[in-house]
Amino acid sequence: MQDMEVETKATNVLNRVAKKMGQPEVAYPGYYKWLIFVSAMDAIMTWAILMVGGIEANPIAAAVMSVWGYAGMVIFKFLLVAFFVVMCEWISRKQYETGRVLVSCGVIISAFPSLLAAGLLVGSLMMG
Repeated sequence: MQDMEVETKATNVLNRVAKKMGQPEVAYPGYYKWLIFVSAMDAIMTWAILMVGGIEANPIAAAVMSVWGYAGMVIFKFLLVAFFVVMCEWISRKQYETGRVLVSCGVIISAFPSLLAAGLLVGSLMMG
C-alpha cells in the first residue's frame, strides 16, 4: 500500500512538472520509477566497489570522477538518466510504442552494471 502511495506521489510530481511546461502527462511513469531505481543501485554499487578497492569500469564516468569526484560522477549519471527520460518523452509524443520499447531497453541495460557489481562483491566476499 505504501509503495503505491509513493509511486502515485512521484507520478503526480512528474505530471505537475509536465503540466507547468505545457506538456501532457508523462508517458511511462512506471518505467521511469524502475530506471531511477536501477540507476540509484548503480551509484550505490559503484560506491561499494570503490570501498573495497575496485574501480569505476565505465571510462567516461571514471574520467568525470577523476575531475569532480564521486558526487560529480553520480550527478553526471543522473543527468544522463534525465536526458534519456526527456528523449523517451519526446519520442512518445510521435511514436508511443517506440518510446515504450526504448525505455524498456533502457531499464534492462541500466540494470546490468548493478547486477555485475553485486556478483563481483559477492565473489570478493567469498574469496575473503
